[in-house]
Amino acid sequence: MLASYVKADMMQGLSAELLNSDLLSKSRESSSRTRKDLEKLLSTEIRRYTSEDTSLVVFGSLGRDEWTSNSDLDWTFLIDGGANSDHLLIAQDIQKVFEKAKFQKPAPIPKV
Repeated sequence: MLASYVKADMMQGLSAELLNSDLLSKSRESSSRTRKDLEKLLSTEIRRYTSEDTSLVVFGSLGRDEWTSNSDLDWTFLIDGGANSDHLLIAQDIQKVFEKAKFQKPAPIPKV
């Protein structure tokens, strides 16, 4: 299951004008379309990527409904309970599918 999380408080304080702007509307539509495309792609390429104890979570611009053609794809594979070697293989397969589909890799985390 593909999950996306948006902080509710991020939306508070934004003017109705901004929330209804053409740019943000297009970005929301693009985000929705991209999530559907990801779900279809992963379901086709990796039949075992969904289970009762795992979730693929997208965050960053896609999770905030701010996806554009220049966005990178931020994701994590969450496991509820004990991890096993199959979980690692599935996560590696997900990464390969995203690379093959030419999704931009997330920016590296800067060293502190």
